[in-house]
Amino acid sequence: MDKFEMTDTMKASPSNNGNPTPTDMSMEIEQTSRAYPIWIDKQRAVNSNSRPYGWCVSEDLASNDESPKGLLFVKVHKCSSSTGAGVTLRIQDGLSKRLNQPNQNQTADAHGTCFANYDHATARELRFEKRDHSQSFLWSIVREPAQRTLSHYFYFDVSSRNDTATEDGIMTVLKFPTHPRPWHPQHNYQSKYLDLPSQNEQSSSSTERIINGYDFLGVSERMEESLVVLAMLAQIPLTDVVIFSSKVAGGYGYALGHKGCVKLEKKWTTPKIDEYILGDYHKANKDDYLLYNAAQRSLDKTID
Repeated sequence: MDKFEMTDTMKASPSNNGNPTPTDMSMEIEQTSRAYPIWIDKQRAVNSNSRPYGWCVSEDLASNDESPKGLLFVKVHKCSSSTGAGVTLRIQDGLSKRLNQPNQNQTADAHGTCFANYDHATARELRFEKRDHSQSFLWSIVREPAQRTLSHYFYFDVSSRNDTATEDGIMTVLKFPTHPRPWHPQHNYQSKYLDLPSQNEQSSSSTERIINGYDFLGVSERMEESLVVLAMLAQIPLTDVVIFSSKVAGGYGYALGHKGCVKLEKKWTTPKIDEYILGDYHKANKDDYLLYNAAQRSLDKTID
């Protein structure tokens, strides 16, 4: 795992000059993470009549209600979001077709298409904290925070806008996330994007709300493992989560503001940038590092 970071709720250890020890940090990761339950098992613990695919609802039902329903994917910029959206669409298509197959009496169930959300919008904007847990499956993907920020810069600024990547430019993005361009990242970008606000926000961290509020969080650097676990939790065949890589750095792909494909520049760093990331960047993004490592540990626990 990458270097752990202290959160606001972590107590400093007097045995380490007031700084958190590796044991302190590991304990918080362990306490915050969890093994994700299979969706239907979790629902039947509350209601024994729950259906295996209760989250597969029609668009009419999903869109005409104050409680979001359906297969819900929070698409975080530069967190394998295009891959995750593609998987969400494959699950939607595959399950819709299977549920509409003729039954033993050779009559179609006329279930319709399962509603799926895969927009670039925050969980707060989509009101996912109000979702109907018995009729929704909420998931997303997280990524190592510094790698996500660098990928964000190289995609939006360098590849899309044809800016020249410089050490000063990269350091500016890492140090000063408040930027006039609205797509630029903020500190703790993923935590803010995925957070599920509650009336008791002061009594829990954003990481706790995310880990406990989502049905699954995948890890970008462990995509194959993540998708196998997703299929297990959602009780769908592995063929629904077959992926093809998209927007691979060094290749060609779609970029904002361009009619055709453009060269997607590979990200790079320097010793100065690496030193900053390992020091001040980690400190400024401690919530994202806690979330990332808690998601990693949750994936491990679920596999075990």
